[in-house]
Amino acid sequence: MAALLFSSALLVLALAGPTIEQLDDGRFRVKVVFDDTSPRGNVAAQVALARKAQAECRGKGMAVSEGTLELGDAAPLRRNRKALELAEVYICAKQWDQANRRF
Repeated sequence: MAALLFSSALLVLALAGPTIEQLDDGRFRVKVVFDDTSPRGNVAAQVALARKAQAECRGKGMAVSEGTLELGDAAPLRRNRKALELAEVYICAKQWDQANRRF
């Protein structure tokens, strides 16, 4: 149990953000900086993006991604660790029509 709590605490320390950047026409970009470049750290960053996007859309519909993740270098969060910035653009949609690919 203690190891699980310690592991969760380390994961929280490895993420900065997520932050929201408003774009045009109801679109917004969610960004998160992380320095755990393992598969687990990458998944945690993606989950953080999706959760922040859904929170931003609460009461306005469902968060729908434009489908492209952007990955780039970022300023280090901790000494001697490379940090990456993950970003994704979302919109809040009331209903997605998959067959016609429109709202």
